[in-house]
Amino acid sequence: MSTKDIKLGIITSYGIFAADMLTGVLFTPFLIRSLGQSEYGVYSLMGAFIAGLAVLDFGFGDAIVRYVAQYRAEQRKDKEMGLLTLCMAIYAAIATISLLAGVGFYGLLDVIYSGKLTVHELDTAKSIFLILLVNITFSFFIGAYHAYIQGYEKYAVLNGISFVRLIIRISALSVLLLLGYKSLAVVAVDTLLNVGMGSAYFLFAKRKLGMRMRLPAREEQSVSKPPRFSFDRTLLREITRYSSFVFIGNLADLLFWRIGLLVLGALSGSKAVAVYAVGTTLISYFQYISGVINGKLLPRVTQMVTQGAQGAVLTAFCVKIGRIQFMLLGGILLGYQLYGREFIHLWVGSDYALSWEIGLILMLAMLVQMIQYPNVMILRAMKKDGLRTMLQLVVMALGALLGTLLVRGYGVIGMTFGLALAIVLLNWIVVNIHYVKVFAYDFRQFFKQIGKLLPAMATAYGAGMLLNLIPGYAWSTWVAKCFAFLMLYVALLYLLGANPSEKAMLQSVKGVFQPLAKGFRRLGKVKV
Repeated sequence: MSTKDIKLGIITSYGIFAADMLTGVLFTPFLIRSLGQSEYGVYSLMGAFIAGLAVLDFGFGDAIVRYVAQYRAEQRKDKEMGLLTLCMAIYAAIATISLLAGVGFYGLLDVIYSGKLTVHELDTAKSIFLILLVNITFSFFIGAYHAYIQGYEKYAVLNGISFVRLIIRISALSVLLLLGYKSLAVVAVDTLLNVGMGSAYFLFAKRKLGMRMRLPAREEQSVSKPPRFSFDRTLLREITRYSSFVFIGNLADLLFWRIGLLVLGALSGSKAVAVYAVGTTLISYFQYISGVINGKLLPRVTQMVTQGAQGAVLTAFCVKIGRIQFMLLGGILLGYQLYGREFIHLWVGSDYALSWEIGLILMLAMLVQMIQYPNVMILRAMKKDGLRTMLQLVVMALGALLGTLLVRGYGVIGMTFGLALAIVLLNWIVVNIHYVKVFAYDFRQFFKQIGKLLPAMATAYGAGMLLNLIPGYAWSTWVAKCFAFLMLYVALLYLLGANPSEKAMLQSVKGVFQPLAKGFRRLGKVKV
């Protein structure tokens, strides 16, 4: 895949993110008002509960991306077909297990939440759970096709499908909520759209990428006999070993993203869940910005590792991506600290004031993890991610336990602090030691290069504090302050922080937009 195509994929991903965030800003308050705080809490709680079944993916989606990229480089279409067939058979078994586990969990809802949810809330929760159970069952197969397309680096196609889904979702839900429908309509629409999106993935993969599913032939069979096919046991062991560590990492992520909602639902009730859910929604946007770039790098990292890159070369790659991530995420973090509290009040109201603190605490804790995520992909490409993922699971379990203990005395902030402390311990200290041992990572060089951006950021932050002196408490004032801070931040980074290659990259990105701009100019010249 060309560098221009990767840039286009990243740009379209940020376009999807901008559209998703804009609709979230506009639609979430409408959704909360339409459902009410308690039902919104129940809706978020059941989403967290059913997401526990998503870890049954066992990381095979990441395995598909990694091995499809490898087989493409080796031009082994036969191996690719065997991989996909094997994974789809596994997903069929996983979907069956998911349904059975879901039925078991359904019977436990009364036991777990009867003390904190009302009878009506519990009935609503059960109905939402059943619909989401169907959704999660289909999602395993949808994820497989998504991973296959991602292995071919067709990011613009994936982004286009996501954009269409977003437009249909917002349009359909707006109409249904205005007609008086509630959370059941929301989860039903999401389920139908996911099935439709999966169908689009399948058709594109089959017709445009030549996706086929067939078991590899046995090499020892007689030439005179028709071919017999069987699972490649070596491949099965290899991808199982690779994906098992991805699964452990996903389990740790589940503890981070969902355990707070589940514990608060059991100990504090639906309103606390709603406040925490808004805070984690903001965190998900923060993480998504990092993931847009990181998600495009796995095939490239795999190729670098396959070609024998080590030590200084891999550190230089991590520095390059880390600086770009720090520019993006650092600006968002500073802007959120300066103007986030006002945003929460304007967006969803004073009842969600604590959501700002939840978001700020977790953003600070997650920053180092996000700018160093290429290191994680290097470990995965080297098939040496086992110890890190085990440490991740253990530390996040301790963080979840600490957060649970703090909930009774400090509520949602207690849960937030417990998880944040675990993240800091793991990603600021422990895993950096692991990176040094595995691929001679020079963390001093990494943070030295990251630190060169701090003077520009500090100057921008000081200017941003002055902007807060502007009087007024309205969307127009808030937007004006954010826009002014953005312009100052970008200008100061460009002048004081960016190195020559980053400035050249910024100039090259402009070239991606030039054909689009020319098209608009031609369109404007057309006479009607």
